Formats: sequence, C-alpha cells, structure tokens
Amino acid sequence: ENHNKEKEKRIAQRKLAESFLSYYCDEIKIKECIFLSNNFFSNDLSLEYFENSAKMDLNFSEFNETSILQFCINNKLAHRKSELKTLITQEKLLLNNEPVKLDKKLSENDLLFGKYFVVRLSKIKKYIFKINK
Repeated sequence: ENHNKEKEKRIAQRKLAESFLSYYCDEIKIKECIFLSNNFFSNDLSLEYFENSAKMDLNFSEFNETSILQFCINNKLAHRKSELKTLITQEKLLLNNEPVKLDKKLSENDLLFGKYFVVRLSKIKKYIFKINK
C-alpha cells in the first residue's frame, strides 16, 4: 500500500531485492548493497559514500587540465563528443552534481576530499573516480 503512495521510494523493489539477496549474502553484505543503492540514486557526496563505493583509479596527470569532453571519451563514458555536447546543453552531464559548461577543464579544485569526483551522464549513469597524486 505504501508503495503506491510513494512510488519514488521503490519500497516494493527494495523488499524484493532484500529477500533475494538474503539467499546469497550475509546481513553485512545486504546492508552494504542497501547503502550503495540508496546513494546511487541520491546526490549525497559524503566521504563515507566515496570510501564504500566502487570507483575507477586514475593518475593525476590523466585528470588535471583535461577537458570534460576529452576526459569522458578517454575513459569510455561516451562514444562521441556530439553525444556529450548534447548532454551538456541539456544540463544532464554533471560533475559532482553540478552542470558543466562545454569548455570545462578538470582541475584539482574539482576534487572532493582532495581525491574524489563523480561524473553523471543523465540520471542513471554515474561514474566515481579516485585520483592518485
């Protein structure tokens, strides 16, 4: 009944996933999955989120002063710059939950907690990076 009132909370899907996971995972792993799922669909960028999420490691040189378009192509987040340009003009390419401009160059100022950043393409594609200096 609550599911129909608040569909955005995905109550039924969460109950089903928990039930399914209970056959294969212990309670600690289930809680970890719940944490990651909750944070995937939220805009929370806490240190706890970054420390407990899967991320791609990059060297600082692969990141610093690289245009956002080239960065996304280099890391296979998209296939064509035209696709990325469309996302940018529609404000659907986000860096740390903020829309970016076409001429955006990545810099140390974009790092959260001195080493993390998130690129989101539309609502469901979210990429987490950790920069090693």
